[in-house]
Amino acid sequence: TWLLVCTGCLSVVAALLGYTAIAYESRCLLAWYTILLVIIFMFESVIGLLAYVYQEQMDTDLQDSLRDKFINTYSLDMETTQAVDKIQTKYSCCGSSGFSDWPGSPWHLQNPGMAVPDSCCKTVSPGCGVRDHPSNIAYTGCIHRFSASLSRS
Repeated sequence: TWLLVCTGCLSVVAALLGYTAIAYESRCLLAWYTILLVIIFMFESVIGLLAYVYQEQMDTDLQDSLRDKFINTYSLDMETTQAVDKIQTKYSCCGSSGFSDWPGSPWHLQNPGMAVPDSCCKTVSPGCGVRDHPSNIAYTGCIHRFSASLSRS
């Protein structure tokens, strides 16, 4: 993240330097402008290389983060609960890695009669999360939907 911020700031400085160099017709400023462009190109190359090298770690970090937000804080924070419900309904997914994330969660301890939250149901209705049958709920975890969405981007 800090590399992106540095590159953005350096790009603004380079643009201003380029405009100034042209306005004053200064060869020295034009040389500095060229040097800054080369440095920006190098930064962007490093960012691209790091993104390629650490793309596998992104899945692990995303899964850990989703498990923490989806499963561990669901029903404890109203905003998180509403966001998770919207995501599960929109993407037709259930839990972070699958429907089996819900048993043993804080939400499940508060709702022992439910297998999954109602937002996991294919057709959402009150109490539909009692059964965890494939005809009733989405078995796919949201991590798979997000990974597929990020891969397409």
